[in-house]
Amino acid sequence: METTKSTKTGRVPSAKTLKNRHGYLSGALGAAVSKGLIPANPAAGRRLPRATTEADDDELRMLSRDEFDRLVAAMIPEYGPLVNFLVASGFRWGEAVAVKPSDIDRETCTVKVRRSWKYSSSGYTIGPPKTKRSRRTINVPADVLDQLDYTDEDAWVFRNALGGPVRYPAFRTIWDRAVAKPSWTHRPRRTICGTHAHPG
Repeated sequence: METTKSTKTGRVPSAKTLKNRHGYLSGALGAAVSKGLIPANPAAGRRLPRATTEADDDELRMLSRDEFDRLVAAMIPEYGPLVNFLVASGFRWGEAVAVKPSDIDRETCTVKVRRSWKYSSSGYTIGPPKTKRSRRTINVPADVLDQLDYTDEDAWVFRNALGGPVRYPAFRTIWDRAVAKPSWTHRPRRTICGTHAHPG
C-alpha cells in the first residue's frame, strides 16, 4: 500500500493519507473480529511510514500575493482563470469543475454550488455536492468572474481542449510543471487551499 500509486492522481499517497486509510481499514477489520467473522485483525500493530520529506509535510501555508501571481503566470493560460476561481471562491475541486454559466450571477457576483464531479473505480460521475450544507451560494469578485467563459450556457465553465470538464490528473501535471519553474521558498503543493480566506 505504501508504494501503490493513486488511480486518481497517479501519485504515491502521503504518510498522512496512509495513516487515514489504515485507521479506517483497521476499524472495519476490528469490527469483523468482534463479530466473529475473522479470527484476527491483520492491520493491528502494523508500522506505518513517517513523514520524512517535504512532500509528506501537510502543513498548510498561505501564498503571498507575489507568490500567487508567479504561480498563475507559470500555469498555461487556459488554467489561469480556474486557479483564480479556486482561490477566490474556496470551491472544492469537484465543485469548481462542475460549474456551469447558469450557476453564476454576474450582477450579484455570486456562484451557486449545485453539483460536483466524483471519481471512483468505475470512473467519473456527476452528482450532488458532498453534503447538504455544501449546497451554498458563494460571493466571488467581479474581476475573477469576468475571466470566465460564458459562451455556451450548457457547457462547463472550465473545459479541456476537447470541450469536456477539466480532470484533476491533467491539471496536476500542469501544476507540477508550474511550481517547478520559479525558485520557491516553500513549494506551493497544497498551499493554494490555505490561500483562500475560508477554505471549504
